Amino acid sequence: MEPAVDEATSGGGGAAAVTATTAPPPPAAVVDSSGDERGDDAEVDDGVDYVTVTPERREMLHEFVAWLGAPGTRSSVHFAPSTPHALLFLRGSKWRMERAKAKWETFAALHDELGPCDIAAVAPFVSTGAQLLVRDAVDKRGRQMLYVVLENMDHELDAAPLVRARAILYALKHLCVDNEAAQAHGVVGVLDLGNATFTINRQAMREASPIFDAFPLRLRKMYVVNSPWWFHLFYSAASLVMPARMVARITPLSSLDELHALVDKRHLPKRFGGELDYDAATFVAARRAEDKAAAPPAKRMSS
Repeated sequence: MEPAVDEATSGGGGAAAVTATTAPPPPAAVVDSSGDERGDDAEVDDGVDYVTVTPERREMLHEFVAWLGAPGTRSSVHFAPSTPHALLFLRGSKWRMERAKAKWETFAALHDELGPCDIAAVAPFVSTGAQLLVRDAVDKRGRQMLYVVLENMDHELDAAPLVRARAILYALKHLCVDNEAAQAHGVVGVLDLGNATFTINRQAMREASPIFDAFPLRLRKMYVVNSPWWFHLFYSAASLVMPARMVARITPLSSLDELHALVDKRHLPKRFGGELDYDAATFVAARRAEDKAAAPPAKRMSS
């Protein structure tokens, strides 16, 4: 079945999903005016507005939605495309139709390989607090934040490739689908190594790369805070198994003050000296409630 185009959504972004923790409205993003030829994942914005749906882009959206519903298009039994998803792939591909289609084909195949990535599937991992998934938490340039706390990582779960990969994909979908800040300006990660066990999971690094390649987002930076003595070993390991363009975005910060200069405290969890409350169990409970409310009512059996 062809997914319907929601005119309200295609006009500039539908309503954001309700989250257990919501940051204040993002500030106006600073867009660099300089040209940049380094591709979709470049650190410097190219100054082009990829969010606004112009009449020409609306036609492209209709075309892409129709293509998603066509019999010959790769589909996933675990992921039903919608207008927000179509917008995500088009914006993430800078409105290049063939690139968006290629991304979708890769993404659908990956989703089938991983299986369901809803909150029921990833709750054990997300409940640890290793990922702090705060929608609308942005840096001072308007880029969506993703916080990762290795201290909270359950190493038994982290050693399970399927569980870990599903959690990564869930995080990206939660933060980026129907999120114009992420689609326009990309995502910035903060990796907290404070009190983390000295464990370098090279397999996890290898598995993360295909997910980031298939998902239509631009990872701008990965800031590393509370770096222990063994960080240089982690960095060396990452450079061996991850693409060079990804490794180049890893930037260690010497103090939380440096992070505060990049991200307003209103958009930082308290762990990082910010003002945001985040509780993983509350987040999971809220997502479960949303899924239950969105589920179709069960059919009553006739007597």
